[in-house]
Amino acid sequence: MTDGRCKLIIKDLPSCTEGKVCPYEFHDLFAAPFAEALGGRDIDHPIANLLPGDGTCDGSDLPPEAAAAFASLDDYAQNLLASGTPVPGDGNLDRIVDAADVAGIVQWWGGPSVYDFDHDGMTDGADLAAVLMGWTPRP
Repeated sequence: MTDGRCKLIIKDLPSCTEGKVCPYEFHDLFAAPFAEALGGRDIDHPIANLLPGDGTCDGSDLPPEAAAAFASLDDYAQNLLASGTPVPGDGNLDRIVDAADVAGIVQWWGGPSVYDFDHDGMTDGADLAAVLMGWTPRP
């Protein structure tokens, strides 16, 4: 999940790592190497992770602005995960099929990706069709 400035990644970890490994990554997209050149997009370099790697990563050690972003993104992500309802064509899992999903198709065109909805090993026109068929109209 991202709010444009920060990106929260929730990892699905084996139970044997519980309390030992942080299940989150929380990145400042504009602090990562090459962030300015890439416009802060899709950057989740380990050096930009604001959380410790141990099991005590609840966001409490973050500066106030980052802590608020962490809490907001975590709340949104937990609600999304709890809903369990997949949205066809939603590759970035924001529960909306929109231009961001088309951009993902274009970015990963010709290769494997989360946008490979037909699981043929290649992001292509069939996957673009899935996005267009699942397009979520704005209210």
